[in-house]
Amino acid sequence: MGNNMILFIESNTTGSGMKALKRTKEMGFYPVFLTNDPTRYQGLSHIDCLVVECDTNSVRRVQKKIDRFFQTDHIIGITTTSDFYLEIVAELQQVYQLQGNSPKTIRTCRHKGLSRMALDQHQVLQPKFWIVNSKIELQKISTLISYPVVVKPVDDSGSNGVKLCHDIVEVITHTQELLGVHINVRGQSTEQSVLIEEYVDAPEFSVEMFSDKGDIHFIGITQKEIIGNPYFVEAGHIFPAPLSGEQILNIKNTVIKALQAVQHRFGPSHTEVKWTPQGASVIEINARLAGGMIPELIRISTGVDLLDQQIRMVSGSSFHISESKRKVSGIRFLTTNTSGVFNGFDGVEKAREISGIEQIVITAQKGKKIRPPQNAYDRLGYIVAKGSSSIEVKKKMDEALSKIRTKI
Repeated sequence: MGNNMILFIESNTTGSGMKALKRTKEMGFYPVFLTNDPTRYQGLSHIDCLVVECDTNSVRRVQKKIDRFFQTDHIIGITTTSDFYLEIVAELQQVYQLQGNSPKTIRTCRHKGLSRMALDQHQVLQPKFWIVNSKIELQKISTLISYPVVVKPVDDSGSNGVKLCHDIVEVITHTQELLGVHINVRGQSTEQSVLIEEYVDAPEFSVEMFSDKGDIHFIGITQKEIIGNPYFVEAGHIFPAPLSGEQILNIKNTVIKALQAVQHRFGPSHTEVKWTPQGASVIEINARLAGGMIPELIRISTGVDLLDQQIRMVSGSSFHISESKRKVSGIRFLTTNTSGVFNGFDGVEKAREISGIEQIVITAQKGKKIRPPQNAYDRLGYIVAKGSSSIEVKKKMDEALSKIRTKI
């Protein structure tokens, strides 16, 4: 076992986590993957890394496993690509005196209610909001709410449980449903707290940045397409977003102010905003790389691999990028409008023949029960394209999508 180990505490399941393990090895480090369920990750068994099973939902038990199995001075970094393990990673980084954000910063980012309060204290533009922990608290603020509003759990991921509500009956029903969820998809206890916020009907974007030694580095802005009303499911992205220089500057400065408000000082961040007549309004801050294949779009468009940058920083190196190209790239997620049992797609090979189509990937397994999308977990696959403009990229993705039929 090498003296330059990077420990990964679980990962997301969309593929970037497995890619991170591969890249860590290729970059000359020794990847170690700690998980409570190796079967969760497609392709893990084919990756050259040490897999250690343990209760990753307990900091104490992870620390006990690390101390038992590893020479801790050989560990140069600890990280994750999963929202659900950011807080545990921050605590472990502190225990072993490794680089990272403070546990307080990560908790503020993970808990959407705490994020809202921090932004409010620093006068960052954002929607009006209320945090409720019980039906009684909801009744106390019911007369203050103007509709429609977005109701969401404070600590989930992938747009899970996020819903647009148009009256107090819908708000009460959805709030009670969320407060009744005690365990999330990773087997962790939930906060059992709900965020109710003003619905901002405006175009949505995400902003990718890296923080390093007090400096905040701007990577770019992604345009988002949202479907699934009354739910909020990301159906596609375009990078870079087609925005004016004035819009880019306003969004950039707003997000920098937001990151300073939550004291984010290390590594990647993925901040979602909406463009309003008053400027960029912050929807949420994530102390991690973007999901939804956005890092892959950035790699195709600029040549910059954000996963590499995350690994470099975790290993102790400073942030450094050098763009080698500037193209436009996009992704369109495959979804269904009907419920049933998934039996694959027709037309995928024809769609792959279209010029400019980079990838078509099917993520859903045959036999899976599918439905019209309510969260990111309901997506069935994706199309990635590149071109010289956002209009060209969208046209290529539309053409590819028109050739694909879902078999149910």
